[in-house]
Amino acid sequence: MSTEGTISIYEMLKQRSLDRYGNPKVNWIPAHNRTEVPFTTRTGHRVLYVYDTYSAKHAYLNVETDIIIPDSDLSNYGLS
Repeated sequence: MSTEGTISIYEMLKQRSLDRYGNPKVNWIPAHNRTEVPFTTRTGHRVLYVYDTYSAKHAYLNVETDIIIPDSDLSNYGLS
């Protein structure tokens, strides 16, 4: 049996997890079964609690900049 032209399962999964530009796929949706709504933090930032269906992780999205807030910056947003 020839294996020429085949790829490993690891490579197949790796390709599935990348978009067409080679960037990791993410699919952030509002958390809690899409019922979360944006709210204002104590520091005045508008954020949304979101869930990434690819990595199964939760995070906060700054709705003004459309950027996921790194865990190290949560205290700067009044979320610690």
